[in-house]
Amino acid sequence: MKLLSKYGAGILFLFIAVFFCFFYNYHLLYVEQLQLFRFTELYFQSLIGKPGGSS
Repeated sequence: MKLLSKYGAGILFLFIAVFFCFFYNYHLLYVEQLQLFRFTELYFQSLIGKPGGSS
């Protein structure tokens, strides 16, 4: 059973690597550029107002 688990993880990793290399190669770079950093006072107040907002 452990052998199947090790091969399953390897096959899954290989499938994901091939998928991102050949079929969807710029996805990770594109998603990184879509991040929005907001540094306004209103955003800060809404963040602090939520439970666990400052942690």
